[in-house]
Amino acid sequence: MQLGLVSLLSIISLFLIITKNQAEKTPVTKRDPHEEALMNLFVKRLNSFVEEAESEGKRHEDRDARSKDIRNSPDVKPSSQNAACSLYWDYSMDTNNVYFLGKKVKDANPSTFQLLDEGYAKDEHNVYYMGEKIESAFRNSFQLLDKGYAKDSFYVYHMGNEIKNADTDSFKSLGYGYAKDINSVFYMGEKLEDAHPSSFQFIDAGYANDYSNAYCVGKE
Repeated sequence: MQLGLVSLLSIISLFLIITKNQAEKTPVTKRDPHEEALMNLFVKRLNSFVEEAESEGKRHEDRDARSKDIRNSPDVKPSSQNAACSLYWDYSMDTNNVYFLGKKVKDANPSTFQLLDEGYAKDEHNVYYMGEKIESAFRNSFQLLDKGYAKDSFYVYHMGNEIKNADTDSFKSLGYGYAKDINSVFYMGEKLEDAHPSSFQFIDAGYANDYSNAYCVGKE
């Protein structure tokens, strides 16, 4: 017996919330801030999908029917029916559409769609994060850095969001949510106003320093 889409997403969401609650018991300096932020975003995205599915009572039935038609279609490659990635990055596709957690990814072209990593993907026209198009991204120069950071020739991104005034040429991820460019230091995509990029260095387990301050998970 197959679970409905709403039930499946609800179970996954509950599992992630339990995992998140367990993670919160871990000392703050031992938590991975990217994983924690990712968990929050993923649960939020799941909840929005559940709400949408509940408002469209027959949506999962339509998808089941469409999947059945796809499986019976002789022109569909077997690989097109497989999930493209792991739980957090649950992209999948058929010959006509790309899906993220079962929801159609608007404007995505399955014939050129490429899974990158950490929720990012692209096709011949656009770049996507967790199923949403990044409007400002340039797909030809787009590249992943680390822990949710990415950049193209003009902009820098953290978890799909553009980081304002970041210098794309000098920007680099340092680890544990920290990053810097020639002008600024960032933590989880947010600028650390008093940090000095020339001397700033990541130490370990959420700690970092520059010549005048020490930081723990982005705070002085």
